[in-house]
Amino acid sequence: MLTTDDVAVAERVRRLRNHGGIRTGPAMTFVENGFNYRMAEVPAAMGLAQLRRLDEILGHRRSVAGMYESRLAQLRHVELVREPPGQTWSFQSFVIMLHAAIDRNAVIQAMATRGMETTIGTYALHAQPAFSRFGYAPNKLKHSFAAQERSLTLPLPPGMTEGDVDRVVGALEESIAEAAR
Repeated sequence: MLTTDDVAVAERVRRLRNHGGIRTGPAMTFVENGFNYRMAEVPAAMGLAQLRRLDEILGHRRSVAGMYESRLAQLRHVELVREPPGQTWSFQSFVIMLHAAIDRNAVIQAMATRGMETTIGTYALHAQPAFSRFGYAPNKLKHSFAAQERSLTLPLPPGMTEGDVDRVVGALEESIAEAAR
């Protein structure tokens, strides 16, 4: 779902979601490469219902993020990624940075053995094969590449409780200790 007040952007997105075509009478004329991104009715209805609860959903996510921040602030080998002043994050996910001495992939595996799904927090797109045509290599944009190597996304599902946060943080602390050995 996309919202915009830019008419040109709205027209282009509509065109792209519909295979790049525009209606010219009863037929379509395909003016650029596009996609089949038309939303079915059931997901659209679910999205509209969630929009009505958006403040509640975002409030809960911010509350859980606050619990994570307070518990993780003292955790060794963890750096918090803070919301910059003047910005409001939706906390679509909760990402932390592990110190370089910690094997992030080992932490992901250790968390999985504890029944907790975690994943890489961000990707350095310049280091991905699809973007190599732009001339970047992994040794370029070192901060982006370091973020890819050190970032970790923690669980933030709907309905997460304070007890859930405590269990994740406890499992993370144990997993980091294992990965640091």
